[in-house]
Amino acid sequence: MQGRRVVAVVGVATAVHAYSEFRYKIPNGFEVEGFSAVGHANKVGGGGQLSSFGNDFIDAGYKWTNALCAMDSDGDGATNGEELGDPCCKWNEIEDDYPLRSSQLSSPGHADTFSDAQLASIRCQASDEL
Repeated sequence: MQGRRVVAVVGVATAVHAYSEFRYKIPNGFEVEGFSAVGHANKVGGGGQLSSFGNDFIDAGYKWTNALCAMDSDGDGATNGEELGDPCCKWNEIEDDYPLRSSQLSSPGHADTFSDAQLASIRCQASDEL
């Protein structure tokens, strides 16, 4: 009986570690305040049901793609890239050196309410393209 508990604990620890690795695969994956599990319905603890963004991330092959960036997974009017600080969809996991917006971040899997002014402030600007 005691051996079974050890195996269960090791299995859970491995699963939690694996999911946290996905945070490296999206822009600002560790910076979305209040969300340690960006791809899950349970935004803090993770596990269980995925958010709409989590499902879209899987569909994109667990990669930050231009298509995933341009999507609005939660239907709140802001693209996934706009919510994660990559409004021009320039960030990539390998180089990870594109300057991202580090304020006004939100989870692309949990709908927010944005005013027109808020949406305008997080959109891709010509100056961001340089």
